[in-house]
Amino acid sequence: MKRQASKPSKRMLSSSHLERAVVRRFTFFLASVCPLTTTCLVPSPSFIPSHRYRSGIGRCQQQRRRFGVASLYQGLMQTQPSSLCAETDTHIAMDEKNENNNLLDTNNMSVNQTAFVDAIEEIVAKRNVLRDFRKSDQDLEQTKQSLIGMFSISNLPPCSVSDFLPPSTNGVKGYTKQKLQERRELYLDKTNLTLDQHKLGTVLLAHLADHCAKTSNPKPLYAAWDNILSAGMTPLSRTLSTYLYVLSLDGDVESEERDIAAEVAMLHDALYEPTEKTVSLLVKSLVARGDAAGAEALLDGIADGSLSELLRHRTTSPILQLHCENGDIGSALRLYHRMRTTSRVKMDDLTYSNFIAAVAENGYFLPDSKDVEGGKDLGYESVSGPKLLDALIAEMAQD
Repeated sequence: MKRQASKPSKRMLSSSHLERAVVRRFTFFLASVCPLTTTCLVPSPSFIPSHRYRSGIGRCQQQRRRFGVASLYQGLMQTQPSSLCAETDTHIAMDEKNENNNLLDTNNMSVNQTAFVDAIEEIVAKRNVLRDFRKSDQDLEQTKQSLIGMFSISNLPPCSVSDFLPPSTNGVKGYTKQKLQERRELYLDKTNLTLDQHKLGTVLLAHLADHCAKTSNPKPLYAAWDNILSAGMTPLSRTLSTYLYVLSLDGDVESEERDIAAEVAMLHDALYEPTEKTVSLLVKSLVARGDAAGAEALLDGIADGSLSELLRHRTTSPILQLHCENGDIGSALRLYHRMRTTSRVKMDDLTYSNFIAAVAENGYFLPDSKDVEGGKDLGYESVSGPKLLDALIAEMAQD
């Protein structure tokens, strides 16, 4: 009969566990005394070839088996040749230099850029995002680093949203997509990214828009918008709409030098069919700059085409208010008449009262006042004095 191998006793198992515990504690002790020892024992796979790593660890284990724990230190010191140690030291020095550079870049970042970096790191760590990129882990990491490092790219010429917009409202079809493609090719050439990695960046910034909508935090989107323009990305219509929603939550938008929401709306309307929301944002942006003529020209372009149904009270009333504030009663009366005769624009009592008050403040209801310019062309029998007031009150009573 064959003799069965005896199982190791509990005492032997305990001794083996004790030996491993002693080895671990001794290794930690060496790490605290000699940092180079830690590098030799557990070298980074990115710095040291795998065959050297395995042979070094194997040598340490062989030394331990032959001579016990007492000679482990000597085995550790022989793990790497001097040339490999020098190579490792070089990488450590480069690592420290890179860390210092990253720290400097972080200190120079704005609040929006810092919020963007934090949000990107948080998104990439989410399981649902990792699921979307499960086949492109390495590409995702490179794409993330390119987006975060966009602020320090010096060889990429600056650009603005106007570089991608057609020269006129009736611009050439596909003009914006062509300009974005040209910018994308330049970006890929400067960053050495692939087209697939560029697409991953577009998807990642779409995830960012959803993340900011859930957290009601618009700050990361200001830096993200610069990334979109600089990289020549073409976001989906839904993504741009989410950007507009989140940016509308910013109560401190007046402190921003640029009207990012208006830029998003302009790019959206250049790529896709305009919506009431994008038109309203563009009108508000033009009104905020005091450009009432530009805002009306935008409405004229919409009213003359198939998008006339986008005219609403909220797209026209800001322009009317600006005309009244500027004392341009002729333009205010023309727009007021247009609003009343457009079926989709529902006038309210506040709009009537503000308009009539502005006409009164400029003295057009006085018996000896001058006529409102262009009033006759709108069908008013009297365009000055008390009769003009009676006509406006009668119109308000009809509504």
